[in-house]
Amino acid sequence: MPAPCSCGTGRNSWAERAPALRPVLSIARHQVLIDGNKRLALAATIVFLGVNGRRFTFSNDDAYELTIAVTSGELDSVEDIAQQIAAASVQS
Repeated sequence: MPAPCSCGTGRNSWAERAPALRPVLSIARHQVLIDGNKRLALAATIVFLGVNGRRFTFSNDDAYELTIAVTSGELDSVEDIAQQIAAASVQS
């Protein structure tokens, strides 16, 4: 996973971190593994958040729906995905 980004103000911005979510999107969309791509993408998202000092707060059902939306292409833009993840996380 890419290292956390910070802007000139010293605070991380989701707009700046959105490109770092591309590997997660790639894992979810492309069949990187024979099985477990969606689980790996969700785990990578949780690790990404942890590295950036955040904690994922979605319920299992909400996490499932987010993962399916990304995988199916319903949620397509990296910026939109970043907004959803920002809404599903808190500073830890």
